[in-house]
Amino acid sequence: MSSDAGATTDEALTIVDETLARRRYFREKQREYRHKLKADAVAIAQEVMHLESIRDRLQVVSMTSVRKASEGPLSWHAIATVFKSEAHRVLTRRQSLVTQMQQFESLKRAMRRFVVMNIPVVEEVAANTRLSHTTTPDGAFVNTLQGYFVEADRFVMVMRQVENDEVHACHPLQRQTEVRQVSPTHVIMRSVCHNSRSFRAHDGVVSVDEIAVLRGIDLRGIEDDNQKEACVWREVIRRGNAQFLVWRQQFKALMQELTASVQ
Repeated sequence: MSSDAGATTDEALTIVDETLARRRYFREKQREYRHKLKADAVAIAQEVMHLESIRDRLQVVSMTSVRKASEGPLSWHAIATVFKSEAHRVLTRRQSLVTQMQQFESLKRAMRRFVVMNIPVVEEVAANTRLSHTTTPDGAFVNTLQGYFVEADRFVMVMRQVENDEVHACHPLQRQTEVRQVSPTHVIMRSVCHNSRSFRAHDGVVSVDEIAVLRGIDLRGIEDDNQKEACVWREVIRRGNAQFLVWRQQFKALMQELTASVQ
């Protein structure tokens, strides 16, 4: 008796599982059918739009090409209709182009404004002049205006340090470098540097003692002002010559690198 009841229960569960499976199957088929109907509707709508655009173009062409034998030449009404349609199309297109151009101009102004307000100008180049305004990796501030003049066998560079600004103090400096070719493999380079005495608007010329402190020059044991000034300028010239030797080596290395790259 118990075995019959167990068999009946298994059969009932089997029937329930089959019923649920059929329901899931039919639901899935209905879902696929609805998706297919939607896709077909979208495709039909796109095809209708495409055909309507073809119809509109054909109508415009037919109005200009079809001539009825009874009427002879095209009527003024047909010609006016074509011109009116073309004028409307051109004006609509022109308005869209004007709107697009205005949007691009507005975007360009916004981008320029962003660059000016957020990205500092490091270098400006115009013709043969170059304005550098930046801080080197070792912390030195550069604010110089350079001019380049090229002749057949001579190159001249004039560099002037721009005056102080509200953030950085700049030493009044002007340098002229001339490079002249004497042979296909040799050049002569001459550099002349003019360095003015530091000056404050309200206090006047900076004293020799302060210049010595700022430049790290030891004046201990020297009491006479003339001797102090001579000592300071000798040290300044010595340091300038030492820096020039380093700069000349760097310049020669750069010239050799450029020559190798050209060859």
